[in-house]
Amino acid sequence: MLASNCIEVTGGFAAQRERVLDVITFCIDEMMPRKRTLDIEVKLWNCEKHEKALGQCLFVGDNVFQIDIDNKQDLYNLIVTTCHEMVHVKQYSRRELTERFPQSFWHGELFTDGRCYPWELEAWDMQRPLAHKYIKEHTDWSIRDIKVLDKRS
Repeated sequence: MLASNCIEVTGGFAAQRERVLDVITFCIDEMMPRKRTLDIEVKLWNCEKHEKALGQCLFVGDNVFQIDIDNKQDLYNLIVTTCHEMVHVKQYSRRELTERFPQSFWHGELFTDGRCYPWELEAWDMQRPLAHKYIKEHTDWSIRDIKVLDKRS
């Protein structure tokens, strides 16, 4: 029997949970199609108010991840933020980004320049193309239309 990824999404509206699950599945298929051992727990909540971030990804270890996503975003930004955090899942699961607290390593090299993190630059570069491809292939909306839809859609 083949192992399969485990994804659990809690919080937010039912439609948000379904959409985030669908986006995560899409991102895994796009960036990590052979991965079958990911364990991803997503919490949709007002994390911007409490954590000052629209999303965050925590690598727990052994392909286990915790993702927080702000549930107050509109639908378009919810999709973009989910894609951004999934780039971090890819980085950790492929060992492109590793951490030995308090140090971070990018492709095996100790990263000391605190001005611009290359893992964030990659996530920023990839988030919109991933989101736009998801919207075009997995929704009935145009990118322009989805930007005005309510977050519960």
